[in-house]
Amino acid sequence: MDAEFNGFGGDLISIALVCEDGQEWYEVAEIPAEPHPFVVQHVLPVLGKEPIGRDCFAQSLAEFLASVPEPVIIADWPDDIRCLCDGLGQFGSGMRFRLGCTFVLLPQQPPCALQTMHNALLDAWALRLWHAEQTSAIGCDEYSVAYLSWAHRKQARTITSFACDLRELS
Repeated sequence: MDAEFNGFGGDLISIALVCEDGQEWYEVAEIPAEPHPFVVQHVLPVLGKEPIGRDCFAQSLAEFLASVPEPVIIADWPDDIRCLCDGLGQFGSGMRFRLGCTFVLLPQQPPCALQTMHNALLDAWALRLWHAEQTSAIGCDEYSVAYLSWAHRKQARTITSFACDLRELS
């Protein structure tokens, strides 16, 4: 998973989750009224979606997570997990969604985090591919690398060195 938020400890902007089988979920909750300068420069230009509002965001997130049996959510930054929990607790009616899952916070950020794109979906894919290579639990197949490459080119950047770095880690 990956999340984008308004500066360190700031409000949730977007979250993405990518499953082992490639199923993905990505939404933008809302744009902050006063975005941090870093967010203005690096996050907002690459969101790729319009915000859906906190209530719709929470409902969609809850439905996606409920569809995944025994989810294990892997994050490389503590605020990502905080944002996920905050995102689930945003129902306007005050309802709370309780999810049975396992959270894994990596002890350090992987090399792919150093080449972050600041788009939660692309960053979640990068983390999924890196984790797959590290654990050999799932393959870093050509489809996954091709998808990430296509999505990244769509944002007028290149990940050639990034894809090579992933293969060198195994």
